[in-house]
Amino acid sequence: EKEITKLIQNTNPDFFAVESYANKFSKGRSTARTIMVLSVFNEFINYLIYKNTGKISKRFAVVTIRSQLSKMIGKKIVSKDEVFDNVKNYFKNYNIVYNRNNNVKKECYDEIDSIAVGLCFINKERNNG
Repeated sequence: EKEITKLIQNTNPDFFAVESYANKFSKGRSTARTIMVLSVFNEFINYLIYKNTGKISKRFAVVTIRSQLSKMIGKKIVSKDEVFDNVKNYFKNYNIVYNRNNNVKKECYDEIDSIAVGLCFINKERNNG
């Protein structure tokens, strides 16, 4: 809570956009535990946003995020891997960090997801996408 509150206070954003958590199971994708953890985390973030700013975040479903990215990039994006590849390529200066096994660090996927949510917000809400 302290870190998120400090981030909000230090950056003073005009808008907040958050990926909606899954509210149903997709075969072979998410477990009940994953959905519970993500839903609690997302709702806590939304609570902190409101508590610190009085603002309500915009929430976007994964399918909406991918649709907006597809419009921006000009090709259909249907998977998490395609989101990662296209967003990192869209921002040529994005630095991928590798772990000691020479695999992309998990945090990079989270960062790219955050960037994708921001791009979705810009395209959908600000540019009437």
